[in-house]
Amino acid sequence: GIFTGGSIGGNAWAWERDFAEIERQGMTAVRTGIWLNRGRYLDVVTGAADERLLGAIEAFLLAAARHHMQVIFTFFAFEPQTEMQEGPGQEGGRLGPGSNPYLDPVAIDAQLAYVRAIVSRFRDVPFLSFDLINEPSFSNPKRLWKGNTPNNDPKELAAWQRWLEKRYRTIDMLASAWRTPPADLGAFERVPLPAIADLEFARSGSPHAIRAFDYNLFAQDAFRQWADTIIAAVRAAGARQQLITVGQDEGGVTDRVLNQFWGQGRVSYTVNHSWWKDDALLWNSIAAKTIGKPNLIGETGPQPVWSMDGSSRWDDVQGMALAERKLALGFAAANAGVLHWDWTRSDDFGLLRRDGSHKQWMEAASGIAAFARAAQPYVAGALLPEIALVLPQSLQLSVMGSWSLAAQQNAVRALYHHARGTAFAVGEYQLSQLPGTSKLIILPAPWVISREAWDVLMSRVRAGAMLLVSGRIDADEHWMPVPERTRDWSIGYSPAALMSREADIAWPGGSAHLSYSGERTTYAERGVLAGGQTFVDVPLGAGHILYFALPLELADQLNEVGRVYKFAMARAGVSTAYTTSLGDPGILICPTQLLEATLYVLTSESAGKASVKFHDNMSGTDLRADLEPGRAMLLLVARDGHILASYNYRKEKS
Repeated sequence: GIFTGGSIGGNAWAWERDFAEIERQGMTAVRTGIWLNRGRYLDVVTGAADERLLGAIEAFLLAAARHHMQVIFTFFAFEPQTEMQEGPGQEGGRLGPGSNPYLDPVAIDAQLAYVRAIVSRFRDVPFLSFDLINEPSFSNPKRLWKGNTPNNDPKELAAWQRWLEKRYRTIDMLASAWRTPPADLGAFERVPLPAIADLEFARSGSPHAIRAFDYNLFAQDAFRQWADTIIAAVRAAGARQQLITVGQDEGGVTDRVLNQFWGQGRVSYTVNHSWWKDDALLWNSIAAKTIGKPNLIGETGPQPVWSMDGSSRWDDVQGMALAERKLALGFAAANAGVLHWDWTRSDDFGLLRRDGSHKQWMEAASGIAAFARAAQPYVAGALLPEIALVLPQSLQLSVMGSWSLAAQQNAVRALYHHARGTAFAVGEYQLSQLPGTSKLIILPAPWVISREAWDVLMSRVRAGAMLLVSGRIDADEHWMPVPERTRDWSIGYSPAALMSREADIAWPGGSAHLSYSGERTTYAERGVLAGGQTFVDVPLGAGHILYFALPLELADQLNEVGRVYKFAMARAGVSTAYTTSLGDPGILICPTQLLEATLYVLTSESAGKASVKFHDNMSGTDLRADLEPGRAMLLLVARDGHILASYNYRKEKS
């Protein structure tokens, strides 16, 4: 938060000192706000922000203005109802009025009293924007960062029952989806919220596990409604120019309230905090970004890890390469930029050592800030790639959600590191936004997919797109078979358990051996084609479905999946931003094509120094650079081949 030294009035001297140094390092934005113990800053009578808080915010903004800073102010953190954190002798934090953080009007009114006091005071500050909530969880204040969990209060129960009735219309339809006799449900007003056990995967199964999908989808709708309500109040309070977002962490791409859902609401842009998924950092940037709105990597840095001897794995020196890659990937895949967490003197997160001197990480942060400043005049009009990556959200919202995440992450790595293609992401439940310009649509090992989403995909195929899909494809979001999906195919299809660890696939012009290790042969499913075939090309209207019977993106051999992607890209006539003969999958070349330039993010996950050579197709220029192990590089290449801006660019020595 913005307060230091335990003083509710803050420390204007420290802010002035820090902002001056931040400006010297070339950085232009800070994120702050109230993370914990909001109750200390509230008027005891009205519940509005106390004048001491407003005065402190004003002092903070004045210091920021003197040093040309953009300020993002965060109202809440984790969930919006807890006003004081747990203290000695308490079982939990002190909650504000109301029974549910997101669904009780009493709770929302209390939240708005606090928000309106801040907004009405600072609504005309041109360099201020608002973040509704940091890293939200839904909706139980006692279960943070553990997926969406019911609070089991009367307001949530009533909202859940209304949501079910609107979605299913009759109790018979709900009973059919949930595979239970209608008499056991009785009526919508008798349907309980799921228990925690119903929301978690169990090897032995659970009779109510199918309900997890509906609760998680309900959570998406409820959170978006809450965010839109707060935003409407902010606008009504006079803040018409400020941008507004939600500062979500990786829960927004994994198992909580997802960017692709709430990003369709009134927010100005989306956010992801790339903390935990060190092996899927590019996926973090791609999956968090919605079509038509910017995405900011709003917090990043090495998440602390300690060895068994108590030493830090990501100390000042060892954490440098990871910090640099994370910062650079804030500009990958048309993302809008990055904020390092945080500006403190600490061994773990901070850019400063305890004595106030700079960690090595500051070199990367300052250098990338200089790149952003040089690139800014040219970075406009990002073009969507010709490949769309559909996020299988029905599977992701189920108790089998980890399988969807594995398929998504493997798809990104196979496409970018092996096939050398680029894509944008679109959620299964946001397919109405899928543009007609997409030549290739990749739906990675979906297993289950809603009827509505399948119908949209088929309409795009009929219009001329190529759909690449694999594994089981005949089940809807409740695992109900939909045999008409493949009824008109020229070859018979049926679903089956994936029983063989080792298997071969073949397609026109290629073949591959795939392995399914771990628990894949315990749980995963596949398709079976007549005659033992593993691939079929299904013509449909002006397009084609390229179908593989085995779930490609669950296989171990991502290099072979990359070969399949190359085949599909060629069949679809996909044009690429660059070409290369580079064979090292540890080297990422990630382009974002702009109207007059191409922005390249290069990262190394390889142990050796790499000589990277590639051809920029927009300019016709051959580029060569040396990339040290673990490091990152940024290049902005103009249409005429001129390098407009760069970071860590070292031309290959001849």
